[in-house]
Amino acid sequence: MRGAYLTMRERSALERLVDGLNEQDEKPFSADEFNRFERELAARLREVGREALAGELKKADVDVDCVLIEGVEHGRVLRGTETYMTTMGPVKVERSLYKVVLHAR
Repeated sequence: MRGAYLTMRERSALERLVDGLNEQDEKPFSADEFNRFERELAARLREVGREALAGELKKADVDVDCVLIEGVEHGRVLRGTETYMTTMGPVKVERSLYKVVLHAR
């Protein structure tokens, strides 16, 4: 059974949201539990939003050694995680940072 843990992937926020809604659907309505459900639902929806925004921000990243920006050569100086503040909360993504390359004459 130990090997099974090595091949499992982490479930997406959307999958976890659907699982939670399916679990809630099996329970009878409870006025006492409604506020908890509403808070949990809002948190899960924000999590789905953050995951979607992270995917979109990743598309903007270029991970190469060198890029041309307006005809000027820039070399990669850093590859790391950056946190962006969004309306859904903080989103962390991997990104590259580039700097103008100065050539000796």
